[in-house]
Amino acid sequence: MKHSPVRTRFFRAILFVFILVLAGPVTSRAQIDVAVYGERMAGEDLYGVGGAVMLPIKGYTFDIALGGNYFFAPSDTTSPWMVNLDTHLNLFTYRFLRPYYGVGLNYYNRDGDRVGVNLKFGVYMRLRDWLVPYVQYTYRTIPSIEHSYMQVGARIIPRSR
Repeated sequence: MKHSPVRTRFFRAILFVFILVLAGPVTSRAQIDVAVYGERMAGEDLYGVGGAVMLPIKGYTFDIALGGNYFFAPSDTTSPWMVNLDTHLNLFTYRFLRPYYGVGLNYYNRDGDRVGVNLKFGVYMRLRDWLVPYVQYTYRTIPSIEHSYMQVGARIIPRSR
């Protein structure tokens, strides 16, 4: 099975960044957080699940996130899935709230391969040292497709931090 050149290059870039993320803790003593979430795609009324690995940089000032989503479609349509590589800039911290915004790349697979851009903003709500729920709004623009998503999830921070 031959893959499109866009798909091949995108997955190579994702693999390269993932290797860098995994190598980061060895060289910089950083830790990787994980996030799990549920998501709703507006416009198509699809619900999905996803997860991400997140590399915090400079004490959570900046994050790099590599994640994936799968949406459950009605039986008469193809279920979309996607891979995201995003950056998050945390704006400030007020008590237990930390708003952020981010941009990134998106690989969307539903009836063909498409690469697009993510624009997002959200709020982390630190409840425990290891548990940080969040809510996030994402706008994705992909050639000939525009979607918005509402995401609710939890970021899990390793206890050794």
